[in-house]
Amino acid sequence: MAVSAVKDWAVALEEFVERKAVAIPPEFKSAAQIAKIWGYTQSHASKMLNAMAKNGRAEIKKFSVMVETANKNKYGPRRSYSRLTPFYKIITPTQRRRSEP
Repeated sequence: MAVSAVKDWAVALEEFVERKAVAIPPEFKSAAQIAKIWGYTQSHASKMLNAMAKNGRAEIKKFSVMVETANKNKYGPRRSYSRLTPFYKIITPTQRRRSEP
């Protein structure tokens, strides 16, 4: 009886922790994608995007994406996991005017 209870808890915990990758809308881009468009490094683009979000010129939304680990693991095959990653949507001036009172 105790073994089945432990299995039930293990299954419940696994379902709670597991996140599924979701489809990202086409208007949202990652910092890496925007850095490539702008010609900046990813860290510089992230800083600029966060400043834009503070000023209301960009929207930040986190999506769950699957990330693969590097193949440097000597103990087994490459593994993947889900991670919440920020994606950005640039707000145009016309969109800003509509949201202002």
